[in-house]
Amino acid sequence: MSIRLSQSPIAVKFLHEIPECDLPQPEVRSYCDALGKLRDGEFPRGMILRPESIGVCVWSPVALGFRPPVNDIDGSVPCRFDKPVQALFVFSLDTAQADHPLVEFLQDPDVITLVSSPEEMKKIASYLRPEDFGLEHADDLLFTMNSDFV
Repeated sequence: MSIRLSQSPIAVKFLHEIPECDLPQPEVRSYCDALGKLRDGEFPRGMILRPESIGVCVWSPVALGFRPPVNDIDGSVPCRFDKPVQALFVFSLDTAQADHPLVEFLQDPDVITLVSSPEEMKKIASYLRPEDFGLEHADDLLFTMNSDFV
């Protein structure tokens, strides 16, 4: 099986401490907005997202691990974190590593998001089977496919 992606995947590292670095900490409407800006090349070295970075999306704080659910809207969002996340380091997998301030995280992301066309995503999905994943996740498979229409 061989699939060529038209865009580099986007990676996320959950940070339980906010590192001192010169990476941008932009204000965005949502996590999806942040991914779009990264994909469009606005932040070639990546970005740090903090709880206050996201201004509109009501589901982001719980879904991204910034806080546990506190109301009915939050309760509908799966929260998979033992303790709150302080920030997210969001970067493209093709981010240059030489002299990067967070180089230790570039090789060890917690999440990788494929950014692609609907056609490419359908091809990828056709290859995925639940039995290809570890048995410890058999009852908790959650596939999220974000398609960008370019």
